[in-house]
Formats: sequence, structure tokens, C-alpha cells
Amino acid sequence: APGYWVSPLWLPPEMDSGDIWIKIEPKMAFGTGHHETTRLAAAALITHKGHVNGRVIADIGTGSGVLCFVADTLDASKCIGIEIDKDCRENLAENYQLNNPSGTVSFMIGTTGALKNSFTADIIVMNMILTESSPLFNWASNALTPGGLLILSGILVDEYDKAVALALQQGCTLLDQTRENEWWCGTFVKNE
Repeated sequence: APGYWVSPLWLPPEMDSGDIWIKIEPKMAFGTGHHETTRLAAAALITHKGHVNGRVIADIGTGSGVLCFVADTLDASKCIGIEIDKDCRENLAENYQLNNPSGTVSFMIGTTGALKNSFTADIIVMNMILTESSPLFNWASNALTPGGLLILSGILVDEYDKAVALALQQGCTLLDQTRENEWWCGTFVKNE
């Protein structure tokens, strides 16, 4: 997204005044933040920054934590990144130190089942392939506040119709959509 840069500490970008640099120590299994699906999800957060400001964000399948750091720069009141791969723990801690978030970001290794049943979020981001995200749609619908946003990325263009149908079944309406190469990202609003 314009004005946002993601790169390792040893490769600083040429930034303009006011640009934001998210520093990620790239590890092969955890993502560098440069994949189309991450860019699409980050752009969706930035597009809806008015909805991020002062609200609770959940990033399911956080990987290296990039999207939590983006939400932090958009003044989220809280952002929790959840990752099932315990090998991400060290990388998430390292990226947290590099980005020094405002105290709103936390990471959890585990599944959404580790969250309290009372957990709610104003925005839920799932940047993962449809076979991984679709089993979580019901959980997301229950955890999402009325009027909240569900951002789905990591969806192949030829599968977006399935993603839209699943989100509609959970009481969400497609607000907007973007695509880059073979990847699709949709932002849905939970019906009130």
C-alpha cells in the first residue's frame, strides 16, 4: 500500500516523509510480508482505517505478524495475532522487538479455540487459503461484532465465489474486493 514499506532491518527502504516502515526479519516458513495476499490484506486494513482506529483486530494465521503491525500503525486499540505454527514464536518475538508497537499488539500460539468464548473483535483478518479459512467462518461470525469487518485474503481468484457464498451464509455482506495476479481479497461487513 502506498506509504507503507515492509523489509528487513538490513534493507531500509527509500521512504518519503510520513511513510511507515514495518521491519520484518524474514524466515523461510513465516513470510516476509511481500506476498500478494499480505499486500492485499494490508491494503484492505488501510482502506478501512477509520474502522481500525480504536478497535479490536484479530489476525488469524498471523505468520510474521505484519498485519498486526499495520493495524497498530492505524491506531487499533488491540490487535491479537494467532498462529498455529509454534515455530513462529521466536520470529514473532523478534519482529515485535523490531517494530516496538504501541502496546496494543500481542501474539498467541494456538488455535482460535484457545481464545475465551467471550472473545469479540471488530475486524477479523484471515490471510490463508480457503481450505484453511473455511472451517473458521462460523467461529469468525460468532466472534465478530455486528457491523464488524471480515477480511479474507489468500483466496485464489477461481475460488472467490465459494468464499463469498460461505461468508453470506454467516450473515456477512461483501463490501469491496481487490485482486492481484491469481489472488483475491474480500472485505465483508457482518450484518447488524
